[in-house]
Amino acid sequence: MGNGEAFISILPTRHGTFVWAINQNGQHALHVSSWTERDIAQRVQLLRKNLDIGAMLPAALAFFEFAPFHEVYNELIKPVASALNGANTLTVATAGALASVPFGTLLKAPAQDFKSAQWLIHDFSVAQLPGSSALVAQRRAARRNAASQP
Repeated sequence: MGNGEAFISILPTRHGTFVWAINQNGQHALHVSSWTERDIAQRVQLLRKNLDIGAMLPAALAFFEFAPFHEVYNELIKPVASALNGANTLTVATAGALASVPFGTLLKAPAQDFKSAQWLIHDFSVAQLPGSSALVAQRRAARRNAASQP
């Protein structure tokens, strides 16, 4: 991990979801959620319903449901939040249904309106990858392509 970076890997399975995080200092955390792949797929469906506004009129935003965004944060990110200390860039690796969720939209606290919402994107620049191996490949490619001189 580079300066100011943290990494979270989320692996949903039939029996639960494994979440681990690490920051630039090697501080790490592990969480095993009871949420299964099916549980996550149902929650992602709620999130996508709110995010896929398509041709909705601005007045339709009044019906935005904030609770599912906080619920996902509480279950998957908050338990490993100690490993995000000191980071301003967060890379999230996950696949399946969670890959369709922009993690910056998760809420760190309950919200009633857009103005006071504590979106994760307020604390981190968020990048998403399909898996931890993609991060390793990306870093190797960057080192190979680095110029030897300015």
